Amino acid sequence: MRSDHDGLAETPVASIIEAIQHVPETAMAILEAPLFRIQPTRMFEQPHVQARTLPVLRGSREEPAMTIHFSLMKGVSEDAEWALECLKDALRKVVVSQVIQPGELVIMDNRVTVHGRSTFHPRFDGQDRWLQRMFVIESIKPIQHLLVDFTYTCAPLGDWIEPR
Repeated sequence: MRSDHDGLAETPVASIIEAIQHVPETAMAILEAPLFRIQPTRMFEQPHVQARTLPVLRGSREEPAMTIHFSLMKGVSEDAEWALECLKDALRKVVVSQVIQPGELVIMDNRVTVHGRSTFHPRFDGQDRWLQRMFVIESIKPIQHLLVDFTYTCAPLGDWIEPR
């Protein structure tokens, strides 16, 4: 982990568990329906990873989970776009930001949080902000067929992940 030269770049994090109380009931019902089209990120550009339509929210209201990417997800109708905006507004109300320092570790459960970063001015000198990304799964058994050359490296995550 390396922070930006000026030590100002923040990592904002927001939880659906906290935000859900700020989402209107009508929007909640729409967010739970498969009315949202999400494109794969460039990181997962593989032939087997395709855009798909899915609900933003799943699980119970007490233990919700979400799939969202603000720039890669669009509602398939005006109502779906409205509901997505309601969720974005609710997440903005509960966001917490932190400037991560070298030696610190931030662990986020992507099923219940959204996260990002604020802008910073890179110098392209090899000492710019750098974060190490890591994915953790509960069991390797469901993905053994995706392991590359019998190592613990696997193909990019895709449709094979079953929602809870």
